[in-house]
Amino acid sequence: LSQAMRNQPKIFTRIYVNMIKAGETAGQLDDILSRLAGFLETAEALRAKVKGAMTYPIISLAVIISITVALMLGIIPKFEKMFSALKNPKTGEPIPLPGVTQMVLGISKFMQSYWWMILFGSVGLFIVIRLWRKTKSGELMWDTLMLKLPVFGSLFKLVGVGRFCRTLSTLLRAGVPILSALEIVQGTVGNRVIEDAVGEARDSIRGGSTVAEPLGKCAVFPPMVVRMIEVGERAGALEQLLEKVSEFYEQEVESAVESLTSMIEPILIVVMGIIVGGIVLAVFLPIFKLQMAFKK
Repeated sequence: LSQAMRNQPKIFTRIYVNMIKAGETAGQLDDILSRLAGFLETAEALRAKVKGAMTYPIISLAVIISITVALMLGIIPKFEKMFSALKNPKTGEPIPLPGVTQMVLGISKFMQSYWWMILFGSVGLFIVIRLWRKTKSGELMWDTLMLKLPVFGSLFKLVGVGRFCRTLSTLLRAGVPILSALEIVQGTVGNRVIEDAVGEARDSIRGGSTVAEPLGKCAVFPPMVVRMIEVGERAGALEQLLEKVSEFYEQEVESAVESLTSMIEPILIVVMGIIVGGIVLAVFLPIFKLQMAFKK
């Protein structure tokens, strides 16, 4: 069965194949399949939570950008003609526009004249970033940046550490040798920074050292996780402790997703209010200035 699965790499990943192979060797295929199902259900639930946390801000940000572009291209140009006709009722000279209004008009003119440059520049930048991320240095720099983001960085770190602990625990419980298990985890953790740390741990074990030592040098792994792994290695119960750590971090991800969602909503509302409010202020300030000139 494991060999048949290995021939279908697009459907069955290395985790599938190696766990099934271990189950066949130990004569515990039914137990291994049950563990594999539980692992996949947990991983899918975690992935859904993270996607849910990312979907709302992405959609909200797209709405904010769409509203801003619509105002700049559709509304502001109509007011520009009116502003150019505003004159002082006593002197007949054009009323100088406030700085905010001049800035908004300048942005609107630039967007009208060079919309194609903005569009193709954005697409080109997106393509360049994707190509850059496929390089080793680009992937490492990008993943390092993701872990250092102000709001989302802690969430990505929790997800990465939790996935590492859950996957390694599942493989070890299935009877996969530690070196093979670390090699599989290295390819499935989803972050180059964590992958490099796991690779160093694998080299450390091959040289007769421990797993905990190289992981302790990586800033991604908290001291609590490193100490738990060290205790598990000494007690011969690494898979049990890893499972406990993964359960703890999965709960932390749930809490982080909830707090993140509650934080993002007011932040996006404030951003939208500042953008729309600033445009409205830029539109009405010249009108207020004209009223003041009439009163004088």
